[in-house]
Amino acid sequence: MFSGKLKNKKWDYAIVSKTWNVNEILWTVSIWVDNYKRVVFIKNYRHALDTICWELPRGAMEKWISTKENALKEFREEIWIKEKPIEIINLWKYATDSGLIWWYVSYIVLKYDDFSKFDVWWEKDGSYEWIYEVKYFSKNEVEKMIKNNVIKDNFTIWAWWLLKANNLV
Repeated sequence: MFSGKLKNKKWDYAIVSKTWNVNEILWTVSIWVDNYKRVVFIKNYRHALDTICWELPRGAMEKWISTKENALKEFREEIWIKEKPIEIINLWKYATDSGLIWWYVSYIVLKYDDFSKFDVWWEKDGSYEWIYEVKYFSKNEVEKMIKNNVIKDNFTIWAWWLLKANNLV
């Protein structure tokens, strides 16, 4: 177990790992975009921020699967949609340099035709993976959320700018 004390918090940020090399754990961020350029977010409790906030699904990678497979697995676990995407794109990979965990994070786009056909958009009680809501947002809504500091998660903000730079939103 590894633990890092956070300033102004009464608790440590902790990681349980089977290896000493926690900084080598690879992660994926799942970015779900439809043909209407809407993006899916989860409202999730984020320990490091000590708050509930909107973010993109993400998760640590098992060594025996690819980044695309991991992004799809995390997306299915957190959003609960089993339908296969039209296209899966390796968007970007970068080092977080967080000093505690996560060596590389791969940003993977999962393209679908239309979000409105799915019935998963409702509030939840947080009992499953600390998820409180799943919702899709338009480009204008996301940009307003970023400007108003509603989206506080750096992985999500970074993903948004990667989507824009690649003309995916």
